Amino acid sequence: MSDEDQWKSFAWDADEFFISYMMVACDSSFVESTHFLYGHSVELYLKAIYAKQTNDMKTAMAGRHNIRELLQLCQAGNPPFMLSFSFKGTFDELYKIQNKVSREISLPNSEGKKLTDVLTEEEIEKYNHYVQHQEFYYISENLMNLKYLHSPWKGLGKGNKGKNFVSMRPDLFLINFVKEVKAYLGFDNGLIKNCLEGFGCNLSQNTKGWLSEIYK
Repeated sequence: MSDEDQWKSFAWDADEFFISYMMVACDSSFVESTHFLYGHSVELYLKAIYAKQTNDMKTAMAGRHNIRELLQLCQAGNPPFMLSFSFKGTFDELYKIQNKVSREISLPNSEGKKLTDVLTEEEIEKYNHYVQHQEFYYISENLMNLKYLHSPWKGLGKGNKGKNFVSMRPDLFLINFVKEVKAYLGFDNGLIKNCLEGFGCNLSQNTKGWLSEIYK
């Protein structure tokens, strides 16, 4: 592989994590491990994009687990990637807004309250965005800890362990994210297609159905 094509190694690794995520998310009751696979697939896809944009494998490798920073680097690249998405706050901030909604609107004694009764206009915008991207916010700030499925977390994100949020199985945002990545890179190593055709993977019909969405 030439130096200019080294970014493809990230894309290969990302596809393996993504396929593994789909298998676990579609056909198991495991939750924490899906976050780990989700987060690392996103990290590696973003590193592939950044490395292709800059031909700077060293910086891509040094990006560690900061998905928010990686995405911002890719959005600032040439050509920019996924400008349609922007973070509306931190996971902790938006989690607290969601809890406020649950506490004051969703409970039986809420007496017909609406979002506008308990949130400002800015908070409503943040809340609506968070509701659509909860797992992405979660993995973006907690990736370094996601391998600790049942062990204590460390660092600034240790307080996020055990926080409840809606986790779609599979997450439609991730599927669309991967589609956008592949269109941007203009590269498909065939790994997903091989799995869909039964080479190297033994996928359930449920997983195959969702995985095939990548090519629609």
